[in-house]
Amino acid sequence: MSGFIYDSHGNGVGFIEGDFIHSLSGQPIGQVRETHIYKISGEYIGEIYNEMVVDMNIGTLESIGYNIDPGYPVYRGTPKNRGAAETEYTEVFYLLTEWINYVEQSLTNFGYLVI
Repeated sequence: MSGFIYDSHGNGVGFIEGDFIHSLSGQPIGQVRETHIYKISGEYIGEIYNEMVVDMNIGTLESIGYNIDPGYPVYRGTPKNRGAAETEYTEVFYLLTEWINYVEQSLTNFGYLVI
């Protein structure tokens, strides 16, 4: 499976390469098993639906664990906006990046991260 992942506004937020979801910068942030999406650490997050990561309220699946380092793929660029897409499900892509955003904000607040 490969391709871009979008938010409900149609903006590209990541991409799938093989069994992993990456941020647009290439950082591995999630794992893909069929249509199931897991954090990189293995906790279940949601499903792929209409090129988005959504909570389909199917319950919580077991953690799959973190078993290999996917590395950083070749930069794919930023996709064009595909247009807004309404769905009856809650968008949950942000759950894949919670820890990354927390660490970046913490480092910035303490003056260690210069962008």
